[in-house]
Amino acid sequence: MAKTRVHELAKAYGVESKFILEQLKDCGVFAKSASSVVSLEDELRLRERLRSLQPPGRSSELNAKGASTQAMPRSEDEGLPLTPVRPTLQPATPPPVASSPRPEVPTGSPATSPTHPPPVVSEKVRTVPIHSLSSENDLRLILRECKRVSAGGRVVFDLRDAEGFYPSIAVPAVAFIQHFREAGARIEIANASVVAEIMSIRNPLEATPANLSEANEHLSRLWAYFDHQQANALTSAFMDTMRRKVECEEGVLEALEWCLYEVLDNVMQHSKSDSGYAMLQLHVRSKRLAVCIADTGIGVQRSLASSPLYRPKTAFDALTMAVREGVTRDKASNQGNGLFGLVKIVEQNMGKLQIRSGRGKMVLQNNRFTGSNDQQVIGPDHHGAILDFQLKVDKPVSLGNALNYEPVNLYLESLESEQGEHVISIRGQAGGAGSRAAARELKILKMNVLNQGV
Repeated sequence: MAKTRVHELAKAYGVESKFILEQLKDCGVFAKSASSVVSLEDELRLRERLRSLQPPGRSSELNAKGASTQAMPRSEDEGLPLTPVRPTLQPATPPPVASSPRPEVPTGSPATSPTHPPPVVSEKVRTVPIHSLSSENDLRLILRECKRVSAGGRVVFDLRDAEGFYPSIAVPAVAFIQHFREAGARIEIANASVVAEIMSIRNPLEATPANLSEANEHLSRLWAYFDHQQANALTSAFMDTMRRKVECEEGVLEALEWCLYEVLDNVMQHSKSDSGYAMLQLHVRSKRLAVCIADTGIGVQRSLASSPLYRPKTAFDALTMAVREGVTRDKASNQGNGLFGLVKIVEQNMGKLQIRSGRGKMVLQNNRFTGSNDQQVIGPDHHGAILDFQLKVDKPVSLGNALNYEPVNLYLESLESEQGEHVISIRGQAGGAGSRAAARELKILKMNVLNQGV
């Protein structure tokens, strides 16, 4: 079965891979590199976009890159052939085929000449209805179907009747889908509802400066990040929104910021995965926030086993080790103790924490640990990690007590004037206070600064 990658599309259209990536992004298609696999649905969407691009100068620019005059070969069952970009953005005319005598084919043998291609076997397409992304059964279904299609065929996840999108399920589900897509599996998401599109379920947003600045809402959206800088930028965006959205008790925002920096960075530090996925959701009525971060890397057990100090026998044993003080800490920088600190913060706040990696699962609720060793794995070399935690915004937290040292509050420092006062510049706030909504956000921001112990 043919696999179409970004660099192959670029070659067929006579442009650079970077240009194809930009056009896919404008189409709402998530592709991170030249080796990313593009589904037929997204490929056709790209072709329609390229046909519509006819500003002055574009034709000559594409032609200068050496636009091909041959369509990229595709099997009949995969739809229409690709149309390479030409100066007129019209379908290329294939060169005439010289007439030649038809070769004789023995009786009962299939013809294999260009005029008699071998018969095409119809591709098997499975349509799987997804009714929600709110339970572990939903997640198991998606992982099972992704594994099945990796052996061949195509699967379409139909979201037309889907209701309920929880970060703890939606984030790892999308991580699984993107992982198998990168491996070449043909997986599509169809009939996404308005809510699913707003949450970027079909195509997660990359945490680039442009996307973060353009987004009018950072919460309840699925984000992908690919390096430490994007992880830090995403954390800053989450925190900037949270400070304006809801008034939090003392220490909650400071603790949340520390946890986000630590946990998002863990993906780049320990998982050996080149991408992480995250969502932060605020439930105003119940006064709690929910965070989920997922990756498809080597998993906690293998990460710990790479050190000569630890030999966890099972994935659950690895999780119990990882949340202990000092196990993952870099003593030189006093960093990397994120899971231990997160556990202490959740215990103080009477929140909830769930960690899944490989076959292991650990749950902290009502300050009581439970666990199991019966989860599904992504693959032999990819055990992944899913971290989901909830905090109550009306329950105070002491980050210093949780970590046994008092970290510097960089946000408060950024507000401090030369006279030692904390100053919020109205002029520097997006939207200022020119509307009721903006004024309300500014008031919440002021109260949150005061609640941080100023």
